[in-house]
Amino acid sequence: MTWLIRTTGSQLVPTFYVMAGLVLSLLAVACIPATRHADVDEARA
Repeated sequence: MTWLIRTTGSQLVPTFYVMAGLVLSLLAVACIPATRHADVDEARA
């Protein structure tokens, strides 16, 4: 983070870094197939 702040000159860079990680995490979770009502025994077969 120190390098990013020093390179960009902005104190808000860590916030943007965390927000980018959040967006990537939300996209990954959105791509997980829905298995809420799936039968576990059928999934093993």
